[in-house]
Amino acid sequence: MAENAWRTFSKDSPGLPAAVRKEARSKDAWSCLHQRVRGVDMWAVSIRGTSLSAGGGASYPVAYVTIYLRHSRAPKDLPGINLQPRYPIGQILADRGLPWGLGHRTGDLAFDRAFRVHARSRTRALSLLNEHVRADTLKEAAAGWRLKNGTLIIRPNKATSADSVDSAVIDACVRIATHLTAPSTAGKA
Repeated sequence: MAENAWRTFSKDSPGLPAAVRKEARSKDAWSCLHQRVRGVDMWAVSIRGTSLSAGGGASYPVAYVTIYLRHSRAPKDLPGINLQPRYPIGQILADRGLPWGLGHRTGDLAFDRAFRVHARSRTRALSLLNEHVRADTLKEAAAGWRLKNGTLIIRPNKATSADSVDSAVIDACVRIATHLTAPSTAGKA
C-alpha cells in the first residue's frame, strides 16, 4: 500500500488491532480508513450517532474520529498507558497543598500539570514518556491518549473524520507512535 494515502478497510480485515476491529464493527461507524506513514500503520474510525444526556434526559448528536497507530514492528510487551488531561479542579487542589491527583509524575512540570499518567508498570511507562513524546503530546494531543496492546489510541479534539484532523496533529501522532512503539526506541529513555 502506498504511504500517505487513506484507503478504506473492512471491519474484518486481517491484522487489525482488536481495538480498531471493535470500533469498526460499531453500528455508528461510518468511515474506516487506513494509511501507512513513515512505518506507522494508522487507522481512522469515524463515528456518528446519538448519546443520551446524564440522567437519561434528551439525546444529542455525537460525531468523532478515533485514530489508532502502531509501528509495523511494535514490540509485543509494551506497557498499557492511559494519559488523561488534568482538569481545573486538580490545579485548585494543588494550590491548596493537596496532591495533583491520581497518576504518576514524569518530572516535567508543564506535562505533569497538563496530564495524569496511569499505568500498571510505572517504571516502564515513564521510560516511554521521553521529552519528544511529552512535547508532542503537550502541543498536539490535548485530549490525551492511550497505549493498549502496542496500539496508540488518540481522539483528536473537534475532529469528526480523518479529513478533519489537522496535518500537524497527524504528524505529531505519528511521531508519538514512533517514539512509543518503534522497536529501536520503545522502552528507552
